[in-house]
Amino acid sequence: METGAQQVGTSLSAEEFRKVEALAKRIDPTDTNLVVGFGAGPQRTVAQCAARVLAVAQDPALDKAVVLVSETADELRAFSAGGRGPLGRLRGRMEGPAALRGRCTKVATRVDESARALRAAQRALMKDAALLDQLHAAIQECMRDLELYLAAGRQALNAAPVRDGVTNPQAATACERFERKLHDLDLSRMVALQTGSQIRVLQRSQQILVDKIQDTLSTTIPLWRNQTALALGLARVQVVRDAQALAGVARAQAEDRTCTEDARAAIERLQLPPAPPA
Repeated sequence: METGAQQVGTSLSAEEFRKVEALAKRIDPTDTNLVVGFGAGPQRTVAQCAARVLAVAQDPALDKAVVLVSETADELRAFSAGGRGPLGRLRGRMEGPAALRGRCTKVATRVDESARALRAAQRALMKDAALLDQLHAAIQECMRDLELYLAAGRQALNAAPVRDGVTNPQAATACERFERKLHDLDLSRMVALQTGSQIRVLQRSQQILVDKIQDTLSTTIPLWRNQTALALGLARVQVVRDAQALAGVARAQAEDRTCTEDARAAIERLQLPPAPPA
């Protein structure tokens, strides 16, 4: 006959095996009052953990953080070197520094707001990650406790002397109730196992988002600021060049006029004086 530990499908340490043996000796499957409280503590904790994990998964802050990262990336992409914004237009016609500075100021304001929101979202996600770690530890402990309850309960049920519903129907009914209770505990153990897996999946998705936010804050936004500063610098350089070009044209024209006047004067000096009257 299989022991309770073999039926639950898990290997027990020596200490756990002793716990199962001691617990099995205290279990009377024919006791109708035993069913309600048997394993109720771990079951209750599993249900609470599952509810909290669901609340974290349904938190709209997670979706808002995803949207915020996407919107910030789109905002900055418009100002990238190949985008449709001022940096992209530097490849074609040059935008004046004042207009470019105005555009950059507006976007910079929105970027600063996004950065603050991203930091807040990152802190919230990291807080949720810590909570999920605690829930995962609690789930693992409950799952182990349920396995011990199952092992002890099945061992006690197999050793029950009264299972004949004819000679002792009340005891047989109590044993059936206790067997159903063990089935419920096994279902709770499966819920704990699935909840633990769901926690890890949720943590991985959150970690990906936390890393993406960090990348946006530490790389994407600073890169945009550098590109914007470069664009403003190039715009100012172009204005100076245009001004120098105008000054050069004016200087060349003035030099041409001077040369023309000097040449005219020289020609006049070289002309022969008029002949004296006869």
